[in-house]
Amino acid sequence: MEEEIDLRELFMVFWKRRLFIAAFVSAVTVLSVIVTFMLPKRYEASSLLTINPYYLTYIQSPLKAAALGSGIGESAPGPESTSMKTHIAILNSSRVRESLMDILNQRDIDLKGHNISYEVESLDETSLLKLKVISDDPAAAKEAVNAWGEAYVEIAKSKGSEGSVTYAKFIRNEYEVSRSKLEELEEKISDLKIKSQIETKKIRIKKLREQQNADAGRIIELTEEKQLLEENLKNLKSEIKKHNKFVTTGSKALADEAIWRFAGDDVDAVWDKLKDKKMITQVRNPIYKEMETGIAQKELRLSNVADRINYIKKRSASLTDSVLKLEKEMQEISQNLKRLEREQNLTQTNYDAVYSRVTEAELISKINAGNTKILSRASLPGGPVKPNRKKIALLAFGISLLLSMITAGFGGMLEEYKG
Repeated sequence: MEEEIDLRELFMVFWKRRLFIAAFVSAVTVLSVIVTFMLPKRYEASSLLTINPYYLTYIQSPLKAAALGSGIGESAPGPESTSMKTHIAILNSSRVRESLMDILNQRDIDLKGHNISYEVESLDETSLLKLKVISDDPAAAKEAVNAWGEAYVEIAKSKGSEGSVTYAKFIRNEYEVSRSKLEELEEKISDLKIKSQIETKKIRIKKLREQQNADAGRIIELTEEKQLLEENLKNLKSEIKKHNKFVTTGSKALADEAIWRFAGDDVDAVWDKLKDKKMITQVRNPIYKEMETGIAQKELRLSNVADRINYIKKRSASLTDSVLKLEKEMQEISQNLKRLEREQNLTQTNYDAVYSRVTEAELISKINAGNTKILSRASLPGGPVKPNRKKIALLAFGISLLLSMITAGFGGMLEEYKG
């Protein structure tokens, strides 16, 4: 059987913990209000622009005529009309912002140090645009929004003036120059990459480095082999020396006697003839012959290994020279490429800025200002729009009440479970 929540029991749980709920809700609400006083204040000032792009030659009804004549009614569609989106785009353009700053500078108003945001919205089914400026200073918000509207009206009404035409031509010429220079730089970068064969040089350097590493490893192997051969050769020479000593000692008596008998009084002459000659025991002894052969082979191998090491070292030095030469070429190419790319980035930035100005100039040229005017100017804001203390306090009250009731409910369930 499913358990059902008894509303009376639930109410009693809340009533029993009413002090906790009241304290929690009060604390959170008061804390939220205190926090709102610590948050930065934001003030909003707004003004209205009426956009009637042309004077109507045909009016369907007297009601619309009166509305259009007052400057607050609908704009009838026509071939010369300018869309509200176009007006909004121009209002947010840098041209209007610069004009806005010029107006403020003329009035000795400095907005530096103020956090300011600009917003514009079209009021549905009307020819009205609402300009809003939000700032941390009410006076700054008021002056900025009024200057914004003035700047737009001034630009819209002067679109056909000599100065405006000259500006449009100047911007168009700057655009063509920037585009031409950008295309020239792109072509130079492309030609440099093709002619310098950057990728081919990178692959060549990589292969040369691989060969260098392989040669370094081979030199280590041959050096170890050379050391081993030298040690073996040393041991063989030591062994053959021992053998010579044994043969010499065993034959000493006979040899000495034979030499003295043969030599007579001319001992030195006989010794000169016999001292470098091998004894018969040495010539016929296979062990002695094997050691001599081993020594000759190892000396030959040792010579070959030494020559191989020298050859590889020379080749490695040549590879190092080639790598350094290629790296120097690559460094020069890289420097030229970076210089061109920096120039390209600067030109691209200038091109984007000029292109934006050209777009703005084209938009402005499409404006049919008609009787575009400021319908209402901004006044000094009476109070901050942010933070909204009432809204924050109500939100904190609702959330804290919900959390406290949930906590009280779980507390009641826990007590019932323990009981």
